[in-house]
Amino acid sequence: MFSILFATGGVSAAATPVPATDDMIFGTTRVFRTDYGGYTNADFYYSDSWFNNDPSEVNYSLALSSILFSASAANSTNGVNYLKEIGFEDATAKNYNSSTEYSCAYTYGTKLLDEDTTLVAISIQSSLYSFKEWSQNVQVNDESVSNPFHHGLYLVTQNIVDEISQIPSTQNVKYWISGASRGGAIASILTYMLSENTYTNLSKKNVEFFTYVFEAPTVYDVGNSGENNLTRKFSFIHNFVSTDDVVCALPIWNMVLPGNVYYLNEIVNGEDSIPYIKRIYESGDFNASNLYSDEAVTFCSNLQTRFTNLTKTRAGYSTDITDEIRYGTGPFDIETIATVTYNYQDSLDVYIQNISKIFWTDNLKDFVSMLNTQQNLIYVGEALVGAIFEQYTEKYPVNQGVVEAIRNEIAIKYLPYDAASNLTDQVNDILDSEITVDQTYGFLKMLAYALLDHEQIKEAYK
Repeated sequence: MFSILFATGGVSAAATPVPATDDMIFGTTRVFRTDYGGYTNADFYYSDSWFNNDPSEVNYSLALSSILFSASAANSTNGVNYLKEIGFEDATAKNYNSSTEYSCAYTYGTKLLDEDTTLVAISIQSSLYSFKEWSQNVQVNDESVSNPFHHGLYLVTQNIVDEISQIPSTQNVKYWISGASRGGAIASILTYMLSENTYTNLSKKNVEFFTYVFEAPTVYDVGNSGENNLTRKFSFIHNFVSTDDVVCALPIWNMVLPGNVYYLNEIVNGEDSIPYIKRIYESGDFNASNLYSDEAVTFCSNLQTRFTNLTKTRAGYSTDITDEIRYGTGPFDIETIATVTYNYQDSLDVYIQNISKIFWTDNLKDFVSMLNTQQNLIYVGEALVGAIFEQYTEKYPVNQGVVEAIRNEIAIKYLPYDAASNLTDQVNDILDSEITVDQTYGFLKMLAYALLDHEQIKEAYK
């Protein structure tokens, strides 16, 4: 899971096999651990000689340094200190306090490898960001769905790529780029953009990339181009993912990570095919054999299938849908009582934005308490379509197909609408928001589909 990548506090330089070089630097840095939401010390080692190697060949020592760089760059201080510890005297943190909608915080530094070669180290902030960054994660599409990139993260990258391309450097430039989760996705897009060599400052320089990405969501819609083309073209991007991590399971719809992909759960539990990374994780202060479970892998696989059934195309995720809400006291006196218009991207975005605003505050406790009342749990249960079909079977004995179809329509549409109507005002009071009933309805339908695996529900949605 994503928390593993930053759970490196127990990694000891002495406990891991260290390929010796004359310029090896050893030390300790402060890193953020998502497994318990705080900072801890992590031992590291580093060598400039790693950047003399072929960037398309994975370097597991550099992978470990990249994890630590990402974990240290969670705030504006630790990432800078880490770079200075490994010889980057010119180290800076950017945008960590920005309130701009599509801003992106990152830490960077430069150092000379020789008189003609500059190493530029960049890590995208990968945790401790605000509600606007959480919102960017779910903004997959623009209005036309014409951009193959993940839309929200593409806009973020656009805001930093020009300034990064203008970081002063010599004729030969080597970029070391890292990030995890959202930060990893942006690191991937940033490498893609810089490698196109369309930026004035880079167009006449010799440029190489050493990009290491961890547990990132997919970012590029390959369409008919084929995934293998991106693997070959961007062989200098190394993606470490896990099939038991929801972050890595989405978005779907032919979206991929450019470059090489290595599966962490196969490394930990499977054959010793990538022994060094396996050794890194086993040397930590946790039991590597318990990091992954078959149940989590199955859940993520099923989640991908359910989202595909919910909206079979990327465009469908952000397309407006109109449902007529019908209800009656019996199967033959059904009438339309409301019309709801929503799209899944907007509904998910508005809830992600507003819920993430109240993390680590008393409002979050109030929000959970509000949902945890008996009546509201009933509404949520309605929205999640718990025992809907059984309840309606008891109420309306099924003797013919048309009656069953009417009953299913009521179950799928009326109960989420009833829940949305009763919950929206309460949600707005707690979150100080202006969420609409239509947006709540879309969010609850999406949530129900993500959590439930009911063949009748799938059929009713078709």
